[in-house]
Amino acid sequence: MKKYTFIAVLSAAVMAAALAGCSNSDSSSKEKPVTTTTTTAATEAASAADESSQKPGEYPAEPVDGKPGGKYIITGVKSGSKDVPISPEIDPETQMYLHFNSDGSGVFVSPNGTVQMTWKDGRIYTDAGVNDTFTLEGDVLTVKDGDMTLFYQHESSYSYDKVNGTPEGRYGFVRAYNDGADINYGDTVTAENTYLEFKADGTGTASTLNGTQGFKWSKGKITYDDTSEVTYTLKDDELTIYELTSTIVLKKVQ
Repeated sequence: MKKYTFIAVLSAAVMAAALAGCSNSDSSSKEKPVTTTTTTAATEAASAADESSQKPGEYPAEPVDGKPGGKYIITGVKSGSKDVPISPEIDPETQMYLHFNSDGSGVFVSPNGTVQMTWKDGRIYTDAGVNDTFTLEGDVLTVKDGDMTLFYQHESSYSYDKVNGTPEGRYGFVRAYNDGADINYGDTVTAENTYLEFKADGTGTASTLNGTQGFKWSKGKITYDDTSEVTYTLKDDELTIYELTSTIVLKKVQ
């Protein structure tokens, strides 16, 4: 059987739909899923940081008397009231966290690098001009950066699967986009003939009109038997797959 990725088959259908005049070309009113983190003042500061600066692991600390201490890993981002997905390509445990030291120093780590910070009385400061506020409730740290709100969890209680969920079960096709434009498949592609089935052991099966193919999954990434890869995000019972300009949304059916 010819090998293929889950999205590649639908991409072929995109071409056919376009040639038939069935594709909706008005992308202005369609959502364009975000697969990268929104740049904030903090991430801009990180891009200017000296990457040879002192390493976070050299600053052991624990929370004391309601004050932050140690490593806090990002779990969510909001722009106003809207959720901003964190790209599956980013590993929060190594690429997006804050580390607080008991002496008021610390580091801010983002995909752009590492920057030194100081903190006091619910505020975070950096030499690059960052002046954010934060609150701490138990193990949850909330940082306000203008219109952005960033949520962090202390490493002692953090779990990727706990934060993002695990996609065991079957997810059927709902809709697809090509560069943000809604794709109209009519009755050809349905949740019954196009779906992903995830098993608890980290394996699964992708089914399309062209047949089936196995895959492995872990922490926001799917690797097909033909070694091609895509990323995904999971929110409640809705799974979104990303590859280049193509986006496919599926919903849990069992």
